[in-house]
Amino acid sequence: MLVAEATPAFVEMTKLCCFSLRTRAGALAGAPIGVIFNDREDPAGAAFLRGQLGVRVEVMPRVNTPVAYLNKFNFLKSSLVREVDWVVFLDCDTIVNQPLDELLPIMADESVGFIAAPDHKRQAWKLERIWARELGVRPESLDHLRHPWHLAGLPVFNIGVFALRTRHAAALDEVAIPTILRYYQAQTTSKLRPLHYLQYKWNRRFWKRPDAERWIIGSHYPRVHGAQIALPIILHKLGVKMHTLPHGFNWHRPAPELGDDGTIRVLHYLKKYYPLDKPTMLTPPTGAALPVWIGERENDPSPGWRALAEMARGFVTAHAPGARRPTVTARIG
Repeated sequence: MLVAEATPAFVEMTKLCCFSLRTRAGALAGAPIGVIFNDREDPAGAAFLRGQLGVRVEVMPRVNTPVAYLNKFNFLKSSLVREVDWVVFLDCDTIVNQPLDELLPIMADESVGFIAAPDHKRQAWKLERIWARELGVRPESLDHLRHPWHLAGLPVFNIGVFALRTRHAAALDEVAIPTILRYYQAQTTSKLRPLHYLQYKWNRRFWKRPDAERWIIGSHYPRVHGAQIALPIILHKLGVKMHTLPHGFNWHRPAPELGDDGTIRVLHYLKKYYPLDKPTMLTPPTGAALPVWIGERENDPSPGWRALAEMARGFVTAHAPGARRPTVTARIG
């Protein structure tokens, strides 16, 4: 499941992601794929997704909040969510690079309701204070939730790639956006709240330092990461058991401290590390067979760049004029 905007960059990324699902996802390659466009669809892009990749395309109203990334939670309202037992959510700037079969035995465990990889960098300090305050418990009672791959101790997932058991979708839909907004606004400064303002400014001075834990007053997280902080707490309060995946399921650069064994199962090509002209990333120049960047990156030292270039080459080649395309057998509704 993906949530996209009707812009050239999002359309191209969405096409590549869906292509990667169809060609690399292993046992999940034939599963239904859903794409939600916020407010309006791109007609040509939607026609390609439906006709070439067997994707169910829906249009939903944009989530009306000041936090743009909350639109991804529109997936909880998709008709597809009501027809399957699990939904795998992917940000548009991801590709599936290796089969996802390892998810199947985890999904078969009836006690598990959420599956994701940890965030790749520390996003919170003194996180146990936030959890304890929200749950009304003592911080030490949360020790059973700790995992060595979560850099803040307690769960902080990157929510660009995750799987959710759909029986929890309605309950999550009811509380996710208002709760995440509350976490976002808690880190919004105002001189009308002078003590909070001073605390936030002080914490901002120290939060990137190696010894930040020593200097942070109260607890701290960047407000843009309010969703990563809030979502595990929401899930825990809903009684949803969370399973932590290794970094390879949301990979953008090597991270052995997060269980990375060098296998890129899902590549998350964040703009910071993979600068591309995304509106034209799959369009060859006139007279050329491939976009120039593919040839430049196929032998790049970064395995992420190599994986992305290989997938883009496969897409462009498969959908060149006259190319023989694989048959799509998935149910699209």
